[in-house]
Amino acid sequence: MLNSSILDIALGMVFLFVLVSLLCSAVNEMIAQFIRMRAKNLEAGLNNLLQSGEGNKLVTDLYQHPLINGLSKAGKRPSYIPPKNFVLALMDVMTGNTGKLPADNQSLIATIESQKFFAQTEAGKSIILLLHEAGDDADKARRNVESWYNDAMDRVGGWYKQKTQIIIFGIALIVCAALNIDAIKISQTLWTDIALRQALIEAASSAKIENLVSQVSMDQNQAPAVGDANAKQPDSKAPNAEIEGTKQAPTDNGQSVKSAGMLLEQIKALNLPIGWAIQKSAKEQEECKKFRETEIVKGKDDKNVKEEDEKKGKVCDTKWVWVSENFDGSDWLKKIIGILITTFAASLGAPFWFQLLNKIVDLRAAGKQPAKSVSDK
Repeated sequence: MLNSSILDIALGMVFLFVLVSLLCSAVNEMIAQFIRMRAKNLEAGLNNLLQSGEGNKLVTDLYQHPLINGLSKAGKRPSYIPPKNFVLALMDVMTGNTGKLPADNQSLIATIESQKFFAQTEAGKSIILLLHEAGDDADKARRNVESWYNDAMDRVGGWYKQKTQIIIFGIALIVCAALNIDAIKISQTLWTDIALRQALIEAASSAKIENLVSQVSMDQNQAPAVGDANAKQPDSKAPNAEIEGTKQAPTDNGQSVKSAGMLLEQIKALNLPIGWAIQKSAKEQEECKKFRETEIVKGKDDKNVKEEDEKKGKVCDTKWVWVSENFDGSDWLKKIIGILITTFAASLGAPFWFQLLNKIVDLRAAGKQPAKSVSDK
């Protein structure tokens, strides 16, 4: 069986990775909302789907349609479009914006084909083919176009996810470097400092991690999926929910800022060796106080000793010291590797570490109780 100390350190490190991952996700959400990343991603997807020549008039007219324009604030593009709105607005645009669609599928096809401009575009040919496939079944025709849209939005979601992974990695690198979150240093400290290790385990046990993960997931999953009109709302108890570009509506940016601030305070409250400047211990401060009172001992002939004492006197002028003050090349290399480890860990996402945290907790507790068999009931 694994040494309990190793499991305790693993539990503490995974707990830290969960918090750092959540912090990076919250910062990413702030950026995505500020630059309206989902709206731009959706527009790129529609431009790819509804190709209608130079200027992409079909996409422009679609965004100006009341069913689409009403989904966002004035002057801004929507971040998501429900399939039903998309199909109705698209059919109305392609039949001349009459506000009244033909009652049967064949009449709908004839009306679209009479609109020479749209009917001869790549998007128009695809839509007419989908409508023809449904025969006289108008409901099936609508479902065909919705499925076509859903499939396209799944691909668009994949594009967004790739962009998000790159952005989160960059955010994680900046956060870990700025806060000096060094996985190697922290794990070494936990190995030698039993009291700190136990305090971290207690924090991990008492923290509402599932609620934290769910809160960030809900911030990123409050709107129904673009690609599925009957999509279920995100489960608030499902911490492995993912952001997928155009599939979610952005929430208030203030909530993301609040989440980021809360997570940052929680990381600081762990009292781990995080940060580039650390406060001297009470013992060190007392030594400095005595040193300042006695000053440099007079009469020393050894020049090197005197210079060292003077240097020490300068250090004692402050209660804070830089962790990198006496670093050499190997120390910096070790520090960079430690920060990169934390960066890669954070980029894996909070859901991954949350699941691993549960497994370690179960392993540390010698596994869950076996389920009762039918004969035992």
